[in-house]
Amino acid sequence: MKQFLDNPPNIESMVFERVYVQPPSQDWSGALNYLFKIKYQRNAYFLRTLQSHEEAEVKSISKETMMASRFETNCWSFANGLFEHAVGDYGNNFTLEDPINITLHACKRIVSEVMHLGMTHVKPDTLKWNEDSFEALSWDDRIIVGEITFNTQLNFESIKYHLEDDPKTYFHTYRFQNKSSEKGRFLPTHIEISTSTNNNLSSAIVTRSLRIINIKISEKRLDYDHYSLRKYAKDEKDILIYTNKALFAMTHEEFNTVGNVENNKPISATWFTLLLFVIPTILAGIFIRKPNKNTPQ
Repeated sequence: MKQFLDNPPNIESMVFERVYVQPPSQDWSGALNYLFKIKYQRNAYFLRTLQSHEEAEVKSISKETMMASRFETNCWSFANGLFEHAVGDYGNNFTLEDPINITLHACKRIVSEVMHLGMTHVKPDTLKWNEDSFEALSWDDRIIVGEITFNTQLNFESIKYHLEDDPKTYFHTYRFQNKSSEKGRFLPTHIEISTSTNNNLSSAIVTRSLRIINIKISEKRLDYDHYSLRKYAKDEKDILIYTNKALFAMTHEEFNTVGNVENNKPISATWFTLLLFVIPTILAGIFIRKPNKNTPQ
């Protein structure tokens, strides 16, 4: 478990379910369970929302699908029927400069949560172990202090941590199904996330859970084709491209620039309305984009 958190293997495919036991907020109107497929390796990730387990192997997508991917500096997203592509430092921070930033950042947070075994606050590449204790940084650079906890039989039970200036203690309790013939058998199949105000697991309130349905680990790093948007964007006429602080449209057949938005300005904020997601339980960026008459066709 510690090695997985320190140096995770190449995840060729993982399907998991995220369930809200309690809604993230009183006025929450979204669903309470979501299904995802991810890929992950150093400097690369992919996330896709699923309507069913069977959809994980289907390349065709609907307008309800949300996807995002990064391979080194090459990144792209799909939300509300629109593909967007960029090369550079997009999605690593939550900014409204370009809509692609919002989708990429939300999806990166979801991938990071399952790769940190439910610890949604932990920023990637910041967790450091000291025996069975660890320190890390949160996404907003607060200090996180945590440790592995054991039951009375000295078996691994959970991970608990707290954030700087946060009175809550976060518990992540794990359940395993022993499938000795499968790679990834060391990973829990169920992760239960709960919070407590008195540092006591017995009084903690369960807020959500993760269920890892299947996982395929690769012995070697996967190449760009496994993360490319081409396998999903085959039938698209236009893809929006962000480059040099400008927005362009490209035809799929040529993958050449065919025009740009008026005055070389980034996409207008009137294209979408962002349904605010709750930190730290980011689920996804949900967009309702209004057609812009200046968009190249």
